[in-house]
Amino acid sequence: MGTSVSPWSEARLKRVRALDSSGWRQDAEAFAEYSQASLDMCNGHLRAAAAPAQLGLEAGEAAAVVAESRRALSQARLHLRGVVKTAQDERGNHFDEAMPALFARMVHCLDQVVKAEEAAAPPSK
Repeated sequence: MGTSVSPWSEARLKRVRALDSSGWRQDAEAFAEYSQASLDMCNGHLRAAAAPAQLGLEAGEAAAVVAESRRALSQARLHLRGVVKTAQDERGNHFDEAMPALFARMVHCLDQVVKAEEAAAPPSK
C-alpha cells in the first residue's frame, strides 16, 4: 500500500483551490461555500489521521502514513486558522458574527485538528 494522497483528499483540495478565487474574503455567500469546502477538507484529514491504526500496516508503511497524516494535519491547521482569521476581519466583513453556526463549526474543527496534530506528534526524546 502506497502513501500517496487519496483521490478523495485530492478532490477536496481541488475544490478548495477552485473556490479560492471566488471572492470569498469579501462575499458572504462565497465565504460560506469556501468555508464548507475547507471544513470538508479538514474533516477528511482528521479521518485519514485516525485510519493508520485501523489499517494493520507493517511498521515502515505505518510510519510513512503517520508522517503524511502529520503533514496534512499541519496544513489543515494553517489553512483553517487563515479562514477563521478572515472571518474575524477587522475591515468589516465579520463573517463570524453574520454566520455564527458556520464559524463555530470552523473553530471546533480547528480545535480537533490541533488535538489530532498533537496526538500524532512523535514522542519527545
